[in-house]
Amino acid sequence: MGTCRWTIERIFAWLHDCKYLRIRWKHRADIHEFFIKFACCLITRRQIKTSR
Repeated sequence: MGTCRWTIERIFAWLHDCKYLRIRWKHRADIHEFFIKFACCLITRRQIKTSR
């Protein structure tokens, strides 16, 4: 249970690093969802680069 929780908290911390996602400036949910997905792609890319 603790390991899973730490993983999820780490992911939220990485998403919080994306300045645009800290405060929801856009009122449209589809635009906000796009930026969340884009941030996840960038985080995944960064993790792949560092694991090589």
